[in-house]
Amino acid sequence: MQWRIPLPAAALLVAAATSLSGCSFLHPRSASLVVALDEAFAEARPGLASTLDRLRVPGFESSRLRIGLRESPAIVIDKLRRLARENRPTVLVASPLLASALFAESRGDAAALPAGLGAIPLISPEWTRAPAQGLTLIETDELGAYRAAGRACGEYIAAIKRSSGGEPACGLVFSPSASRPSSELEAFAEAYGAASGGAPLLIRDLDSGRSPQDAEADAQAAVEKLLASDLRVLFAAAGGSTLAVLGAATYPDLILGAELPDSDSLPDLAFRIAPDDRALGRAVAAAAELRLRDSRPRSPEEAAEAPILVPARLIAGPAGDRHTAGGRSFSSFMEDSRLNAF
Repeated sequence: MQWRIPLPAAALLVAAATSLSGCSFLHPRSASLVVALDEAFAEARPGLASTLDRLRVPGFESSRLRIGLRESPAIVIDKLRRLARENRPTVLVASPLLASALFAESRGDAAALPAGLGAIPLISPEWTRAPAQGLTLIETDELGAYRAAGRACGEYIAAIKRSSGGEPACGLVFSPSASRPSSELEAFAEAYGAASGGAPLLIRDLDSGRSPQDAEADAQAAVEKLLASDLRVLFAAAGGSTLAVLGAATYPDLILGAELPDSDSLPDLAFRIAPDDRALGRAVAAAAELRLRDSRPRSPEEAAEAPILVPARLIAGPAGDRHTAGGRSFSSFMEDSRLNAF
């Protein structure tokens, strides 16, 4: 979904930014932190949305805006205009969809300078895009968690092979995306191969662009093919198809893991890779404080700041205690790998 700001609203944003450009950031007590989230983001990431809604940053008065899918981002612009009339320095925190609507990108130039937002620092958590002036990107970095999970799964499979022989295997259903690059798959595979002694890693790719019905059928087919082998571990990192993959994996002795922000309704998971919402909130707060202290104008030639990376969490689930190899539970392999990685 894309929002387009009507010209009158865009003009208001320019006016607000122009007015704010004359503000001094020498009065931190009068600064305003505006947290603007769209409803779709809040529904997809309730933990992070709650963390951002409760954000309290020294030197700022916080205000929250929740924008419905049928509402215009001009609501945020109206808020900025009111703050401009009060002559208050402002930092804006916006969800990716809202940020992309407010941050005018020129055609074909992903690193274009912000139009009208130059005087208002914009912080966007979990927005995957090219860095640009005036924009602070804060992203979850899952490479370490994928590497640790691959090592734990590999050590567990190696322990099964030592005690029982055969060709035990690990399956991975993966759907690449901008926020789930192939480098994560490679990190898991490399760590798994080293720890397992080259035991089979069976990978099935899913197309993220399929309809919900086709995606569910694809997930079912992928799992059925994997279950034809001596599968002992199944890791699902397939975006919107992850739950369908887990639902198709009904084999009782199978260890299940997933990349999911929340798993309250999935007690059978043995491990989970998830964003660290509290750490993301702390990173947003630190970036806002830095923006308040460092208000110097940026020249167009100055390099845009690189994204701030927040490591994902590798979380052991209760189901891991029910599976053992070589006298050890799967959870113990996971805990050792997590401690070594982080």
